[in-house]
Amino acid sequence: MTAHCPACGGQRLDPHPAVDPLRFAHDQGCPLLAAEDARRVADADYVWPIGWEPRATTDTEAALLAALGITATPHTTIVTRVSPGIIRRSFLDEVGNPISLDPAPEEAP
Repeated sequence: MTAHCPACGGQRLDPHPAVDPLRFAHDQGCPLLAAEDARRVADADYVWPIGWEPRATTDTEAALLAALGITATPHTTIVTRVSPGIIRRSFLDEVGNPISLDPAPEEAP
């Protein structure tokens, strides 16, 4: 089963090391696409001098994680600059445990 955006129904893009794990093929008018694009730009500025930084998980990220079947409540997002053009996010629950975004067996390539 492939995950879909809860707002527009766009499918999740195939997981890949160079692709953010919450990337979906949103419709152009999707409000979650607009929120994710704005967050991505802010994150690029946010981690520029350091390379990584924790921040609070947004409601949009929580909604997309729920679409992936993640049952843990995300609390913290770790934003990491992998290279000048690649920023990755990882998520921690309330007690600081990593939340796995590995595809479900039926989604694995």
